[in-house]
Amino acid sequence: MMAGGRLFPEVGRSLSRPRPRSAEPGATNPPLGRMIISYLAVFLLSVGLFNLREVLDWRDPLSCRVARESVRRFKDVRWIISDGSLDMLTRLYASQAGLTLSFITDSDTFFELPASAGERLQRDATFAGLDINMLQEATRGSNAVTVAQALVRLTPEADKRLRIAQKAELWEQAGYVAIPDVIGYRAAPGDTEVDWLALQQEHYAFWDHIELLPTLGDYAPGWLRGERAHIRAHLSAIGLRLADGLARSGHASAAHETARRAKRVAEEPLPTEADIFY
Repeated sequence: MMAGGRLFPEVGRSLSRPRPRSAEPGATNPPLGRMIISYLAVFLLSVGLFNLREVLDWRDPLSCRVARESVRRFKDVRWIISDGSLDMLTRLYASQAGLTLSFITDSDTFFELPASAGERLQRDATFAGLDINMLQEATRGSNAVTVAQALVRLTPEADKRLRIAQKAELWEQAGYVAIPDVIGYRAAPGDTEVDWLALQQEHYAFWDHIELLPTLGDYAPGWLRGERAHIRAHLSAIGLRLADGLARSGHASAAHETARRAKRVAEEPLPTEADIFY
């Protein structure tokens, strides 16, 4: 120790000198530390609660199946007009598949086009040829239409560039034929011949998968039941549109059978002990 003191005199003096209280190991400002930890805890809890439904969507077989099918059927376009119910989950599955999907709300309250949104649309190849000034005029004033309506009507070859998840009438208002496409609607020019029987088989194949999914148990939360009911009502509405197309094209028997199955899709099956999701 003496040799150590001679070789390292500063170390020796520092060991013999009393340590200030503020320099003791672990010494901090307790009130400040507790406040920071409290803020972090509240922040993490808030983030968790805010994203709880999106996280649980990953566990819901029905939501996941519809989101994956959306990616498969929307892969040829970049922009989808939707009600926002499964946008986040669909984006996640699209990202896993190496695709980028963007969504536009079809809410009737979405009228004014923000300047930043206009600039983004101008930079996107999907809307090449779109007159932004006309779009802004259409969504402004006493006779304004929604941005979704204006985009469908004013985008050149919108049927090749956009897809609509819920509101088929947006296609029809723009002069297109709305074609039921299992989880949404694509479109074609008004004089296009539609193979309704082939579409029926595509819907049946997807509905067969839906019927094999686990059902909800008695302890499923109310919001999850509501979300699944919304998804099922959406799929059923598309099926009823298909039945209408079949009837109009002279396939009365197929239309009746399709309508019957579409109504069944809207109903949550009764749970069984052997196969329950929640």
